[in-house]
Amino acid sequence: MKKAIYFGLLMVFSLTVFAQEAAVKKAAKKADTETAKTKKKTDEAKTAVKDDTKVLKEKATKATADTKKAVKDDTKAVKEKTTKATADVKADAKKATTTEAKKVTAAKTTKVASEDKVTGTYNGKKVYTGPRGGKYYINDNGNKTYIK
Repeated sequence: MKKAIYFGLLMVFSLTVFAQEAAVKKAAKKADTETAKTKKKTDEAKTAVKDDTKVLKEKATKATADTKKAVKDDTKAVKEKTTKATADVKADAKKATTTEAKKVTAAKTTKVASEDKVTGTYNGKKVYTGPRGGKYYINDNGNKTYIK
């Protein structure tokens, strides 16, 4: 009888041990399956990230090129406007200077003509005689140039 009890207990323990090994194998297989699924999802996510990164790089490159072109066009327009404005200012200044020079020359000639009398010509210029007898002509700058 003792042998039968021992045998029965042996059977119970051996079944539990074998059952646990089967459960462990089943859990390991399930874990391997989950790991494979996770790895597959990870690979898909990496591929998606690579694709998204590539698209973003292309968009950034295009945006940078567009920005550079816009800046270049704006710079060119500003340079053209500046050049035109500078040319206009120079033309106005030259016109004003020429007009002022003519006015000064005319004023000096008028003033000289009213005070002094014309006595001849020298190199195509009118020669004036001053109140003390000095002879001179008015040069292109509007200044008196005395003749010896």
